[in-house]
Amino acid sequence: MSTLSLPQPGEPRQPRPGLGDLFVDTAYVLRVEDEGSVCYGIFDADGTPLGVAPTRALALAVIRKNGLEPADAH
Repeated sequence: MSTLSLPQPGEPRQPRPGLGDLFVDTAYVLRVEDEGSVCYGIFDADGTPLGVAPTRALALAVIRKNGLEPADAH
């Protein structure tokens, strides 16, 4: 399974142009298929992939550990 690295804990997050401050501290979880298996992708507010977790619970834990607020994407 491929993974992407998350920003380091404590790194300041900068607002993306056009989004303002509304979603800066939000990361989204989306059920995805990776190399034929179901996993959960973690995405920034602007859709940038941040990581992949094998379970939804782990994806939520990683998001919270990095100081972000989790939200489901559909």
